[in-house]
Amino acid sequence: MSIKEKIGRYILSQKAKKLVRKREICNLDLAQTVGIIFSANNQDSYDRASKFANFMINTKEIQVLALGYVDNKQMLSFFADKRGFKFFSKKNLNWYGKPNNAAVDFFIEKNFDILIDLSLQSSFL
Repeated sequence: MSIKEKIGRYILSQKAKKLVRKREICNLDLAQTVGIIFSANNQDSYDRASKFANFMINTKEIQVLALGYVDNKQMLSFFADKRGFKFFSKKNLNWYGKPNNAAVDFFIEKNFDILIDLSLQSSFL
């Protein structure tokens, strides 16, 4: 583990200790807003998140906001400009891995009824 990652994990753990959450039970029939986070490193992961978001919007009539992380300094060209989808990349991270991006800040501040992580593996950066 690099020194940057150790510092980033330490800062994250300190902020998590101060976090106070109000937990509630909510199913898809009651939910009005859903947040989706996903790793957007290839076309398949983007398509999977897009299909899931479309299901929520069209079938359940739920407002969806999706945030994808591109593990690259440049945004990948296959991302369609789709309403409700925002992306950030390594270019938007500070030196210890904290996102510095308006779309990320907006996503974090939004209160979702349900938050879903479609990432298939854990990743700090």
